[in-house]
Formats: sequence, C-alpha cells, structure tokens
Amino acid sequence: MKKLTPAIIAALLLLCVCFTFFLQNERRGETVLSIKDAKPGYTFKASFYSGATPKVTRYMDSCTALLGKENASFHIKISDGNLIITADKQENSAMVISHIKKMCKGISDILIQN
Repeated sequence: MKKLTPAIIAALLLLCVCFTFFLQNERRGETVLSIKDAKPGYTFKASFYSGATPKVTRYMDSCTALLGKENASFHIKISDGNLIITADKQENSAMVISHIKKMCKGISDILIQN
C-alpha cells in the first residue's frame, strides 16, 4: 500500500492538470476574424470568446466618438462573442473608411491578445 500511494497521488495530480488545461481551452474558444474590403463597402466580422465583449465594446465606444464627429455612416451589430461592422464606401469619405479600418485593426489586436 505504501508503494501505491505515491502513484495514486501522481495520477490524481496529472488528472487535475489535464482537466484544468481542458477547461481553459474550452472556456476561451476560438477567435475567427473576417475582413472584406471591396469596392462597394467594408465589412469586418469577428467571432470570439464572449468574456472579451466588454473590452471590445469599451474600445469601440472610444473610437466611435471620433467617427461621430466626422459624420461617419456605418453599422455595428455586437452580441456576446460576435461582432459585425459594415460601412458603405459611397456614403463615407476615404478618411472615414480609413478610421473604421483602424478601429477594426485595434479590435483585432484586442482579440488576439485574449
């Protein structure tokens, strides 16, 4: 029995480490980004760990204040773990589209860090 106790402890420890690793990966999920930059418009789509939604929302709020001053016309649809941003290039100046692209790049950076 004395020889069996260290083996049981080691097996339980290994099981705990594997279980923790599995939960960490399951909790985070996968981040998927899609960018479509075509003549008629710009579309940014992201699917990500839902826990990052508040951080993404705060970042977008800081960016949209600037875009609002430039009379930008774009649509944002966000829910837990999903985001879609679309902008029509005919309704916006090249500078506005550039700012929207920079905002989307910042969002990508946030999601990659998580």
